[in-house]
Amino acid sequence: MFDSAKIILSAALSILTACLVQTSAFAETKAGDTFGNWAIECHKAGEDKNACVLAQTVVDKDKKQKLLKIIVGKGKEEPFITTLVPLAIDIPAGVSVTVDQGKAIPLTVKTCLPAGCFATAKLNGKLLKSIKSGEKLNVSFNLMAGQKQITISGSTNGLAEGLKAAKLD
Repeated sequence: MFDSAKIILSAALSILTACLVQTSAFAETKAGDTFGNWAIECHKAGEDKNACVLAQTVVDKDKKQKLLKIIVGKGKEEPFITTLVPLAIDIPAGVSVTVDQGKAIPLTVKTCLPAGCFATAKLNGKLLKSIKSGEKLNVSFNLMAGQKQITISGSTNGLAEGLKAAKLD
């Protein structure tokens, strides 16, 4: 990834976490802690505060290209799930997440930046329970120009442990 793209992505994640995440939920964890395929990422949210999330980046192993980022954190009142998907999505078709072969949960596309588009949803009790017991998080979206739906899968390996450590379960 180009340096400017890294800067933009870092800024975007900082904005997202600063707006949505309560740092107290991550009091017993620190940036870099890993739980299976998930890691704690923290960004400056004020002079003396960090905002932290659990995140997983899905990479194409052959091309070594980042395909998707899945972020789980705590909002002002409840947990959320956010994805960072490629820019070329068909926004009206939307973005959704499923756990294994479960029901698709629609995500709301919030904003698009040069690093990609952020789509988010509340992580309610039913979805949270299915994520903790599932194996794959499938993020689906259409590319522009009416192309077929694309699904990229992330792993739930370590997510339940990370949620517990971050006091999000």
